[in-house]
Amino acid sequence: MKTSMCSVVLLVLCVWLTWTTPSVADGACSVTLSALRCEYLCDPLGIDVAEPRLSWQLTATDANARGQRQSGYHVLVASTKDLLDQGKGDLWDSGMVASDQSVHVVYRGGPLRSRTRCYWKVRVKDENGAVSDWSESARWTMG
Repeated sequence: MKTSMCSVVLLVLCVWLTWTTPSVADGACSVTLSALRCEYLCDPLGIDVAEPRLSWQLTATDANARGQRQSGYHVLVASTKDLLDQGKGDLWDSGMVASDQSVHVVYRGGPLRSRTRCYWKVRVKDENGAVSDWSESARWTMG
């Protein structure tokens, strides 16, 4: 009798956990973004490359999940932090690009003059098509 009662309690607990645990199927993105870099550096000054390369790292939102990957990215680059915070990329708005690339993404906006300060952020689409929140902002300054 004790064994069957324990089995029932265990079954009810498993069903409850299945229904109350959030999942990626709910539309939540399975990754977050961090470690934004420009030319391998964090917020560098004096970049002397005409088309700087941008990179970021993906982290799974569920530490036990496997197989998370990026299927697209959207980069915004703005001349001021205020514009970037408003979601306006006056220097470059890549739109959502279908790509798994998160390293050496080449800046494809207009020409950048010396001493131009560029603020940027990125969001990605995961393997299920869910779009992440925007990353924290980062910046670089042209040399």
